[in-house]
Amino acid sequence: MKDVLKSIIFVTIFIILMIIANIIVFPKENIKRFGLKNVYDYDILEEEDDIIDVLVLGDSLVYSSYSPMEVWNNYGITSYDCAEPAQVIQQAYRYIKVAIEKEHPKIVIMEPNVMFRDIKKRKLKNALSTEGHKIPIIKYHDNWKHLFEKKEDIVKNANKGYNYISKTMPSKPREYMVPSPKQERIPMENYEYLEKIVKLCNDNNAKLVFISFPTQKSWNYKKHNTTNLIAAKYGIEFLDLNLEDIGIDWINDTKDEGAHLNYKGSKKVSLYIGNYLKETGLVEDHRADNRYRLWEKAYKIYEINSAKY
Repeated sequence: MKDVLKSIIFVTIFIILMIIANIIVFPKENIKRFGLKNVYDYDILEEEDDIIDVLVLGDSLVYSSYSPMEVWNNYGITSYDCAEPAQVIQQAYRYIKVAIEKEHPKIVIMEPNVMFRDIKKRKLKNALSTEGHKIPIIKYHDNWKHLFEKKEDIVKNANKGYNYISKTMPSKPREYMVPSPKQERIPMENYEYLEKIVKLCNDNNAKLVFISFPTQKSWNYKKHNTTNLIAAKYGIEFLDLNLEDIGIDWINDTKDEGAHLNYKGSKKVSLYIGNYLKETGLVEDHRADNRYRLWEKAYKIYEINSAKY
């Protein structure tokens, strides 16, 4: 009986300690007002309120092609890669919904590949995903280091969602954007979430833009045609960087034979988009604003980390 009682006491103490630890390490900005169910993986919620000018949604093409820190350093514009591997439009909508209410961005960029993926195929994968990384003590186990730092001195994510890759795996020369009148089919259920995204951006005064990032393997003219028609229907600006001359060198600027860009390629894309964002007149240069001092600190960390590769 004593052994049973000891076990019960041990388990009870362990549970209490786990609850306390979760409360301590959980980012204080990762907010109860959004509900704790869906926010664990949304790293953008660790940023200050109303600090992000531009949200960038999409899949691995986004976080390998667009570096918010390059745009910050050259244009003083704050942006964040809200990207996930093989992101579907349902996930993009949830990400925008969570982030837009906290950050109130001026511009939302969506990589249109998310419109072509089948939501049904991802539902099973999401259901089978492990829950461990969603437990705060596991996901945010390093946060104890910041317990005694002032909140305003903490850089949450120096890369702002970008994945720095320096390696080069050249692509063979290929014509992947051959003009064609054909169109790529979009699953019907995806239109529901597209309309939700359009409405959400309109309701929050955010300009929605489609930008297709350079890739020889995930994009083609059929997808371009379909995206062009949808953009025209909803009054969305569409930039297809697979058709723009931005100087991508498929021998030196790709990490995996043309599927994704490496750092050299992402820098070209980032500077091009940064100039586009500046030309919209919707965002400001914040580099002289003391409120954004953490972004300058983040850039210095980004520079140091980049030099290690």
